[in-house]
Amino acid sequence: MRANTYEQAEFVTDVQKVDAFWRAAFPHKVGLHNSCGTLRSLRTAKTTEIDEPFISKPLSLLQEVKDIEFVTSAWPELRR
Repeated sequence: MRANTYEQAEFVTDVQKVDAFWRAAFPHKVGLHNSCGTLRSLRTAKTTEIDEPFISKPLSLLQEVKDIEFVTSAWPELRR
């Protein structure tokens, strides 16, 4: 079953190969929180305690949305 089961950002980026949303616009402030489960189990983003290149599939998708503004947090996991 796992071979055909995906987390949403993983499915959009890795299976569907979506890298742009040409009609998407969201003129609002957004904060992104990667939950511990998706960080450690699904590895959709990099955790702060592991020394490896930064990656965040949800963030890479959201950055393609026109007019979106990201707000940052004091927590390291939320800063990118």
